[in-house]
Amino acid sequence: FYYSMHEIKIGSEEDVFVTHVDDPQTFYCQLERSADVLLQLSESISRLSRTTPSSETWHRAGELCLARYTDSQWYRGVLTKTKPTKEVFFVDFGNTETIEEDLLLPIPSDAHDILLLPMQAVKCSLADVANVPQEATAWFKKAVLERQLKAIVVAKESGG
Repeated sequence: FYYSMHEIKIGSEEDVFVTHVDDPQTFYCQLERSADVLLQLSESISRLSRTTPSSETWHRAGELCLARYTDSQWYRGVLTKTKPTKEVFFVDFGNTETIEEDLLLPIPSDAHDILLLPMQAVKCSLADVANVPQEATAWFKKAVLERQLKAIVVAKESGG
C-alpha cells in the first residue's frame, strides 16, 4: 500500500468520517468522496479472505496483510510488531491493534485491486492546538469519533 495525498489542497473543505482518535494532534479520517472505493475494497477483501490460506509465518514488521478485526471482518494492514505479539496498523482506519497470528492472512501478489489502492486513512491534526489536557482529549475523542464532519485544510506536512 502507499500513502496518497488524495489531491487534498490547502484551503479546501472536505467531508470526512473520523475513524480513529489518539488525541487532537493525531487522528484519522476517511474522505467521504472515497466511500464507493471503500465499499469496493471491502467486497474484494471479503472475497479474497474466503480463498486465501493462512499458512504463512509472519517474520518482520512492514509486511502487508489482511487482519481480522473484532467485528469479524477482514481489513488491510501492515504488521508493525511481531514479538512478543503481532501488532497491525489498519491502513484504512488508522488504528493499531494486537492480532492473533491465526487472524492474519497474506495478500497474494496478484491481488492488485487490494495492493494498489492507496491507504484510505488520512492522518489529521487540529491546527494550532498543543498540550491538550487529558480531560479535553477524552472529550474530543467522544465528540468526533465515528462522526461525519467537515474539515477545512489549513496546512499539510511535507510528506502530505
